[in-house]
Amino acid sequence: MSAFPPGFDPYNTPLAPNPNGDAPNFDGGPSLKPHLWGTGIIFIPISVVFVFLRVYTGLKKSRKLFADDCESNL
Repeated sequence: MSAFPPGFDPYNTPLAPNPNGDAPNFDGGPSLKPHLWGTGIIFIPISVVFVFLRVYTGLKKSRKLFADDCESNL
């Protein structure tokens, strides 16, 4: 026995009305793709610099890499 009445679709029913009174939009909305690209463009070079510094200091200090250095580069 279903907990919902016949014809009720919980995936297309809002929990509460929109604060501004507009109808709900379940078909999409504004894309977050530019934000994803911007975050990647900022953080990937920063992480590459930090990985390079870790490998460089590991090689400078002991002339070889250990297991923790290899795991941090995955």
